[in-house]
Amino acid sequence: MRLARICFVLFVVPAALAQQSRPTVTPAKAEVPLSHSSFSASGLYYERILTDFFVGDFADIPSAFDRGKTLFGGLFRQYQEAYGRHCAASLPANKVELQKTVCVRQQYTVNQSGERNGVECLEYRDEGIGIYTDPALEAAITKLAQEQRGNLLKDAIITMGDQSAVNDLQQLPDDMDGLLKLNTCESPGLKRFQENLLLFAMGKQPIPLSGVAASVTSSQPSGPFKDQNYTRFLDDLVASQSKEWLLNRYVPGSTSDVVVLSRDAAGRPASISGKYLFTSINSRNSGSVTVDFSDGVPGCIYFSDAPSSCKTPDRRIVATYSSGGYAQSEPATVQRGEATAANPAPAAASSQPPKTASGGGPSSQPRPAVAPAPVAPPTPVPTAEQQRQQQAAETQNRATKLAACRAAFQQGLKDHPEASAQLAKEYASCIQAK
Repeated sequence: MRLARICFVLFVVPAALAQQSRPTVTPAKAEVPLSHSSFSASGLYYERILTDFFVGDFADIPSAFDRGKTLFGGLFRQYQEAYGRHCAASLPANKVELQKTVCVRQQYTVNQSGERNGVECLEYRDEGIGIYTDPALEAAITKLAQEQRGNLLKDAIITMGDQSAVNDLQQLPDDMDGLLKLNTCESPGLKRFQENLLLFAMGKQPIPLSGVAASVTSSQPSGPFKDQNYTRFLDDLVASQSKEWLLNRYVPGSTSDVVVLSRDAAGRPASISGKYLFTSINSRNSGSVTVDFSDGVPGCIYFSDAPSSCKTPDRRIVATYSSGGYAQSEPATVQRGEATAANPAPAAASSQPPKTASGGGPSSQPRPAVAPAPVAPPTPVPTAEQQRQQQAAETQNRATKLAACRAAFQQGLKDHPEASAQLAKEYASCIQAK
């Protein structure tokens, strides 16, 4: 747990809450009429993103704020602290104190100039910071920190090497203080913002503001459930995830062997899996991927090279799926060994030639002339110079990301030398995998 807190990871939680079950979210009261004017983030650095949380437009929230990213952890933590400072009287009676990790015993040497060298912390402990929070928020962020531990640590290491990302993090405290000045503690708008922030942390669907387009609220299609084209859906998810890969490159359209592993009580997929192809520096390889669903909605993506690391699916793809956007004309992919009327088992191949209507072999009658299909113009082939420029750009991009990994690793060693072994593993993962 401690490693998940280093650097800029801001999920600081008491260990006792780690054993709590998932909190229940109470929807906003139906009698409270909410509109865009019920909430304000006007003039704040993250005005659009904070407003997206309020209206329930999860699909439009940038991937930089995914559940496994440092920015979302920072936003959640800073909101807790700001609310605790400005709205202490509005907290529930069972409020809990926010914690921070501090070093209580160090080891170091002193040079001739009196400077400390080789500072190493030998013992840590958690201390209260005198600010309290809603236990439902704390339990949710504790659970998220546990689920996303590997992703958070890796993203924190990368963030340390990106000055722009560091600057974005530094805007969060001012924005959260500003948010609590623009909205009163008990305002229905702020309550809806907090409810949706909590739902987002739990990987659930938002409570949409009335009038928000269905395309961004992931509304379930009406009528009985129908299977969708899971191969196309999974292909889109993997293609989206591959944009963050450092060295590997996804082969578009290579997703195959997609199956429904299990279904929930409503017949919706609870888990699907498939295979895909990717290229590394000198070879083409195959991998596998599994998607778990919650209440019929995709929640976590697990790749075979990191089977315990939950990747957050692209929210626009999820919204498209949830609204039936992957409807199919061909039979659905089904669970292994499963065959239904809608998904018939393949018929056994016959060794006999096809018969005509009269019962004979292939017809000897001449086939009618068929007009040739129009031929699409060939795709222009990049010139040697264009290929060279593209390769140079990709090489430079990889070099920049690898330099960020290296700089973050070095800073991590400086700040937390006691975690050198684990940091080395995370550094290797940073430069070799997703």
